[in-house]
Amino acid sequence: MKIISTLIFGMGLLFVINSSYGSNIEVEANNRDFIAAEIIEESTKWGVSYPGKAINTNRSGAVELIYIVNTSGKPTEIVIGAYTNKMFIKPAIKAIKKYRYTPALLNGEPVQSVESKVLNFSGRYLNSKVVDKFDENYELFKQEFSKPEPDLTLLQKHLKRMAGMRQANPTAQAILNHAEMAYAEKYLPLEKKIEATKVVDIFGLGRLGATRKRLVKQRLVSLYFEAGRYGDAVKVINSLQLYKLRSSRESKKSIFVETLDQIDEIKNSEKSFYNAIEINDRGYVLRNLLKNRFTVDQVVGQIDELVFRCETKFYRMRFDLNKDYQVPASWGSCNLQILGEGGTKGLLLEG
Repeated sequence: MKIISTLIFGMGLLFVINSSYGSNIEVEANNRDFIAAEIIEESTKWGVSYPGKAINTNRSGAVELIYIVNTSGKPTEIVIGAYTNKMFIKPAIKAIKKYRYTPALLNGEPVQSVESKVLNFSGRYLNSKVVDKFDENYELFKQEFSKPEPDLTLLQKHLKRMAGMRQANPTAQAILNHAEMAYAEKYLPLEKKIEATKVVDIFGLGRLGATRKRLVKQRLVSLYFEAGRYGDAVKVINSLQLYKLRSSRESKKSIFVETLDQIDEIKNSEKSFYNAIEINDRGYVLRNLLKNRFTVDQVVGQIDELVFRCETKFYRMRFDLNKDYQVPASWGSCNLQILGEGGTKGLLLEG
């Protein structure tokens, strides 16, 4: 079975959030003494438990969890960043609750911090008959996809059939993810492209070589940039730690360095920018903030609450429409969670 090779992958009043750490100037000095939380490996030894249905069908998948590590080192306030199959969400959350960390420190004192982790579930046996059927549908998908004017209904049919047979083995799941990514890339709106690429990022990468991993990362960064989700783009780049190589010859050849320079220019400018948001069926949407000041405008639906998942702070507050919010610099980089009614749409304006 081969991995896909031919498929492309109105401003209102200013609301300043109160910080318990004092003035921004004081805390920025303290923030240089920030030490990130570290996982205690012994706490992960039991791994994840497969749900019964997944065992019976030999399903494979992955779930990305974003959570707060409190001052006792326990994961709390857990949310889902992305997933390949809903059946793995509960066991993933159950597993992460068993993890323990040495808490983050700010100026020598324990503080809450935001962490994220991808938990993988791999099938344990091969079903040759299912593998053959999966391969057959994959080949039919590729043939149809390569046509100048493919039948979209037929492509969707092949994807659905492949999804029903993805239990063949983990490689089948990775191939399915790439096929869905290729389909989204060509025929679906921007946010769906991001969603499909994100799934490949959290699961398919485990079955890919270094070159393909970088290509997927590059595409995800490019999509985030196109959507105006600059904070999310920076998070992906920083996860590769390429920002530490910006002065080297190798890094200057990378597309990421040019992107970082563009984002730095946007961050340091006085201009505002926006990106679209839509609350999912779980009741929230997540965005990494690039700037400390933002507002949410043109809301269609209902937003109830804002949750700040920041480097050194976790904070909840009721949402107030048409107000500016300013996050204290002391909180470090922030992941904003917007809670409300599923399907609610709006614009997140930063700056």
